[in-house]
Amino acid sequence: VKLLCPNSLANVIIDRFGKDIRILPNDHDSFTTTVEVAVSELFLGWVMALKKVRILEPESVVDRMKEMLKQQNDFYQ
Repeated sequence: VKLLCPNSLANVIIDRFGKDIRILPNDHDSFTTTVEVAVSELFLGWVMALKKVRILEPESVVDRMKEMLKQQNDFYQ
């Protein structure tokens, strides 16, 4: 899964995925990284909890996140 993350969360990402991940600068304020994950509600919830991390690809995981967010929004309607 490719993630777009603010630089302020670099340590959080490294703590979660280890020091061997590749971190590529995106701009002055953010970076991207591609990590291997078991895509699950737990992972998606973790990403949601970070608030400023965005899943960029694959599109199937982006769609899963959108569906989970929609379900949460509908739950609170």
